[in-house]
Amino acid sequence: MAYELTNTGHGIEARIQGADRAEVFRDGVRAALHAAYGEPTVKPEASGQVVPFQVTGEDDSVLLERLLDSILEATQAHPSSLLPATWISFDENRLTVTIPESLASRAAACLHVKNVSPMKDAAGRLEIAAVFEESHGH
Repeated sequence: MAYELTNTGHGIEARIQGADRAEVFRDGVRAALHAAYGEPTVKPEASGQVVPFQVTGEDDSVLLERLLDSILEATQAHPSSLLPATWISFDENRLTVTIPESLASRAAACLHVKNVSPMKDAAGRLEIAAVFEESHGH
């Protein structure tokens, strides 16, 4: 797992590391789903249905923040639970991601992204810190 989740008392902080941007975005989606649904107890089976997401932004931090916020919102709107991304495509200032739906349904915490901060670790790998906090009004 290339991410760590820590409950800070003010939200859930995810530290996501990857060798390249696609890996960071994939693991960012995994971290957001883990924060929303909790630790999976069994390996979920995909239903064959997918939910497409497309976001725009001027840099990777904005793209990731908007993507994760959209996915967290979708965890509340979809009756089936969402699974990690199967397809990611980067265009200039745009990101498209396909998220499969599970056959099973799991309750999700109502979260949103408070902030996303890019950084590099000592080995030069990409690292992102994202903070998820409880949404009010859901």
